Amino acid sequence: MSEVSCMQRRIRFTNKMALESLFLTLILAVAAYLRVTNLGGFFSYDYDEGVYTESARMIVRGYLPNIHVFSSQPPHFILFIAAFLRLFGMKIMIARLLIVITSLIGIISVYLIAKSIEDYKAGLIGAFILSISPYFLRQSRSVQSEVPSISFALLGVWLFFKGFKEKNERHLLLSGVITCLGAMMKLNMGLVIPLILALLMAYKNFKGSGFFTLGCIIPLLILPLFDLSKVIDQMVIFHFAKPATGTWQSRGAYILNMLMMDVGLALTAPIGIIICAIKKGLEGRFTVALTVATFLFLLCYKAFFQHQSVILVPLLAIMSSVALATPMNMGFKKYLEKKERPIKRLRSLIILAILSLALFGLYCIGLRRVIKYDLGLISPRDNAQYHDAVKIIKTYTNSADYIITDEQILAFLAERDVPPNLVDTSHMRISSGYLNSETVIKLSEKYNVKVVILWTGRLRRLSEFIHYVEANFQLVKDYGRGREIYVRL
Repeated sequence: MSEVSCMQRRIRFTNKMALESLFLTLILAVAAYLRVTNLGGFFSYDYDEGVYTESARMIVRGYLPNIHVFSSQPPHFILFIAAFLRLFGMKIMIARLLIVITSLIGIISVYLIAKSIEDYKAGLIGAFILSISPYFLRQSRSVQSEVPSISFALLGVWLFFKGFKEKNERHLLLSGVITCLGAMMKLNMGLVIPLILALLMAYKNFKGSGFFTLGCIIPLLILPLFDLSKVIDQMVIFHFAKPATGTWQSRGAYILNMLMMDVGLALTAPIGIIICAIKKGLEGRFTVALTVATFLFLLCYKAFFQHQSVILVPLLAIMSSVALATPMNMGFKKYLEKKERPIKRLRSLIILAILSLALFGLYCIGLRRVIKYDLGLISPRDNAQYHDAVKIIKTYTNSADYIITDEQILAFLAERDVPPNLVDTSHMRISSGYLNSETVIKLSEKYNVKVVILWTGRLRRLSEFIHYVEANFQLVKDYGRGREIYVRL
């Protein structure tokens, strides 16, 4: 009889896992469709797309991060893009496809963490919420480092939970490697590492903390290959030289605007935070601490830009999934309790079912707007001015010529090189004094630049360089609003 019972339990477990895997696969299929549809095209989601793609292009051409190519972040992200472009082709869709893959890793990581906090239902709910959340979807289609960073960091967090619970040093070592890799994609996610180490030390798990630290060191070993003095200057000193982009109130307003794109998530996540803080174990409370720390970091980070706030979304999706799944699970648990009278169990089930439906209703408040935004995001798009500018660039240059632009994605789309030190002509670099007219003029002469494209207003801040361009180049196209193309006389 016991063998039959054991066999039945195994069959039920197998069926449950098969069903769970099927639902997760369907969610990932929807997520992939939303991310790859009309992914290519002559348009840009953000200025940084051009910086990252052209930086990767110059690395494929033989230049090195930090030594030749200015990079204010660790080199890991652009090295990943460069490798992907080298393997599959120098196309904008290929670069964006890498971000799509890391986004799917992020969705799986949210599923795993929510499942470890609550159960598989929370995992599936969290994965679905993140797959359609508008701002995360937008950034999952854009060549920027925030989505890969948070995706790897959360995968590292799940490995930490697994290693901590099972006292498995190999999992803690791997957690260190993956978490640090996330931080090396974007330094902002470095805040995960001290939180994990603090928890390990608090539980006096010194051996585990040693393995985790060793794992964190491994991704750092490539940094000396790129001239450590330049790495420190560009990755550390440069960030201290950056001016503030606003006050904490303005940063809070930007974060709020991002959250209002997914009202249901914004309304249900705080409930999940309360539940995790009060009722859940180590995994729930750690995730709450990470969510709060991330929010406070973004609020206090002086060089904040709105796209950086996307790292909050996967954490909030975990919290939201816990809020939506917990009443449902409590209802089933109460109903199955044999000690209680049937009428009392049924009453508890009805109350918790109503609460669960109310929470799902709360999430669905903004669902129509979410779907509308997502469908708009994946609709065909092309920038006619980009097409025309790329055509002009190719007309006046050949593949061996260099150009200068403050919209680097035009150089990437035109398959043209820029002086490697000018892959980043951002406002931050100019305002901090890391880029000036003298430098740009010298590089123009050194690389015998054939075409200058003024597009975003960044290079116009360098007045001496503008005088140089007007004296040595001929205006061949004026699109208005400061968008001009010059060809060397």
